[in-house]
Amino acid sequence: MDQILTFLEPNFFPWRLLAAAAAGMILSLSGSLVQSITQNDLAGPSTLGINAFIVLFVIALHFASRLLALPLPLEWLSLILCCAVTVLLLFFFWRRNCGVAVRHSAFGQTNMDFLILVGLCFNLFVGALFSLFEFFFMSLNWEFPSELWYGNFRLSLMSNSLPLVIVAIFLWGAALKMAPRLQLMSFSSHLAENWGVNGKRVQLQAILLALLGQAFIINFFGVFSFAGLIFPHLLRSISFFQSEIKRELLWGSLLCGIIFLLLDFACTHILILGAEVPVGMLSSFLGTSFLFILLINRYRRRQQ
Repeated sequence: MDQILTFLEPNFFPWRLLAAAAAGMILSLSGSLVQSITQNDLAGPSTLGINAFIVLFVIALHFASRLLALPLPLEWLSLILCCAVTVLLLFFFWRRNCGVAVRHSAFGQTNMDFLILVGLCFNLFVGALFSLFEFFFMSLNWEFPSELWYGNFRLSLMSNSLPLVIVAIFLWGAALKMAPRLQLMSFSSHLAENWGVNGKRVQLQAILLALLGQAFIINFFGVFSFAGLIFPHLLRSISFFQSEIKRELLWGSLLCGIIFLLLDFACTHILILGAEVPVGMLSSFLGTSFLFILLINRYRRRQQ
């Protein structure tokens, strides 16, 4: 028994490797789900404001923790409240018969372009609010999660890595179960309806799964911006993943988990003046560069 407990100690077992791999899987699955239901190559957890929505909860709870005696650790309390509010919002949209169905205008643009623009503006607003609260907390000598905006796995322990692995496996199985319906919706929403697929339900389920995965990652390890956007595009650049979305969800998420693990492993061994570069900062740089390229290519296609 003592040997088993020793094996589970953080200093013995590579929890950081597991956390990075699980986060890579969740980021890939979240991006694939969001892009499949919106049919928009610019959609992702970051561009739709999902990440900023969760960060807003974390900021609010850190402020509330200075005013109230909260019974649970902040990361778990933020996670519980974020998931509860998400379920209530999705139930409200379900009752109002709202979905994120793609509708084309005369110029070939979709209503998702507007939602992405709103999401990016919301990201900027939360980023400014984050800086304002950071300054406020520092001026009062209060602790503030400054590293939240650029995630890293330096504080990986069994208590936060194991739940992330469990969530990654759950999302993986749930996404695979949705794969046939997502495949039909990728061809045509009318075709999916003819085959008995409730498009609105699939959309809300996909958004809920994406937000659940992002909530676990952000509350435990911080924000990894735009990784969920670039991973699906990286996979679809390979011919093996282009024909069937189930391959992207099944094998692509595993591949992205390995890529994210190697990316974090490189960050731990390539130091700048003795300091480790957060993998979240690196993913933000790569993601924003990739988003810029996507926007240029999209503009060129519309000009042709």
